[in-house]
Amino acid sequence: MIIDPLSALIYKRIGRLFYMMGEYDKAIAFLNDALELEPGNYESLAIRGAVHVELAHFEEALKDFEESLRAQPHSEIVAMAGVVYERQGNRAKALEILAKLHSELTNNNGHSINLAHLYLALGDKTQAYECLERSFAQHEPDLRALTYDRRWIPLRNEPRFNSLVKRVGLPMIDSK
Repeated sequence: MIIDPLSALIYKRIGRLFYMMGEYDKAIAFLNDALELEPGNYESLAIRGAVHVELAHFEEALKDFEESLRAQPHSEIVAMAGVVYERQGNRAKALEILAKLHSELTNNNGHSINLAHLYLALGDKTQAYECLERSFAQHEPDLRALTYDRRWIPLRNEPRFNSLVKRVGLPMIDSK
């Protein structure tokens, strides 16, 4: 049987869309299909981990993030793991990861937006906004996702966030 080589990519993209829409069961189904076709794909693993975070399936999320990091180290996934540790109540581990991300940023191997995500999880909105502003000043491409990335939902009703969205050049979002 011949399988379209783009099938895993298509399943991953559909899975990501369902994640962004908050349709988590559908997202996991498509991401599982993507991983069946392309085991160990770091992006599919990372997205599935993000879905598990939303579902509070923290052990599954950490497993996906660890496997994703083995395949392709990336500071965004490290930050997402830090968020999981904070949500599990392991603040010390989350702060350890925060320090690692600061170090990577100092060495030009990281992005401020990843720090912002972890600061938000730690409950420090002031630092999160400072990181988002640095991200904006550095023209980090991940800012393009502010309006649809579920990680920023807690900030959507805040004027500072909507000001940033406008400065990035994105359409205003519904705060629901």
